[in-house]
Amino acid sequence: MANCANSTSTPNASRRRFGAGLLAIAAGSVITSGVAAGTAASVGDLALVDTDADLIAACAHFNDLDRQSRARLDVAKTAEEEKDADQFRARLFGGDDHRDWTALTRVCTTPGSSLAAAVALARTISLFDNGEVVALQDDPDDYVTPRLMAALVRCLLASS
Repeated sequence: MANCANSTSTPNASRRRFGAGLLAIAAGSVITSGVAAGTAASVGDLALVDTDADLIAACAHFNDLDRQSRARLDVAKTAEEEKDADQFRARLFGGDDHRDWTALTRVCTTPGSSLAAAVALARTISLFDNGEVVALQDDPDDYVTPRLMAALVRCLLASS
């Protein structure tokens, strides 16, 4: 019997439910329009990221090579192990001298124009030039970081 009493509605309860329903519909349309606007912006951002996928991949590859190289050098305890680590670094990067690194050249010559590409370049700079000298050969004549910075500036200018 209590169930029957609860299921019957009074005119005020019906109006409240009707008002709540209208409010829910209005709120839903506002939320949906916001999501649609956000989705459009996200799709536009994704389109820019897709055009910069090569640069982002090049940065990730360079970062991976640098991590592998530094990890190998970090565990070296003898002069011979350090020499082996240097040779490993040269093989990884594709040249004894950092000016010959194909991975660096790819990062610095691949165009970019999105925020995602700029973030990838900034991450590469911060990982490579972290203020910690792992080896004298890292960037002896301050060549790598300025090239990466110039690539970042070009990317930022292209995105504006």
